Amino acid sequence: MLVERDLLVRAALAALISTWKGVHVVAEVRTLKEALAQRHMSPDVVVVSLGRVVESAIITDLSVAYGPDRLVVLLGQDAEDFRFEIGRHSHRVLMKSAPPHKLKKAIEGIPVRPR
Repeated sequence: MLVERDLLVRAALAALISTWKGVHVVAEVRTLKEALAQRHMSPDVVVVSLGRVVESAIITDLSVAYGPDRLVVLLGQDAEDFRFEIGRHSHRVLMKSAPPHKLKKAIEGIPVRPR
């Protein structure tokens, strides 16, 4: 699942991720609250792109809902100071300025759940 507020950025991330073998974007949502509402989908990975520091508080709820081992959190410059705090709730935290291969490695490092 991909969580990103801005349509253009969300579409670009989805297009990038969809090019990786064995990785499929099963849902795209705008907000963290919408991501919580999609728990029933039980995605293997939840990629969360945080644009604002105020959004970081709900990472705890996402971590509880999906598990810290299933979250990949992308942080913008405004949220960089919260990297350590967010890291307590997600095993994979990257800056949005990271190269795409680091995001791919983070996603590939999450084991697929048996269906």
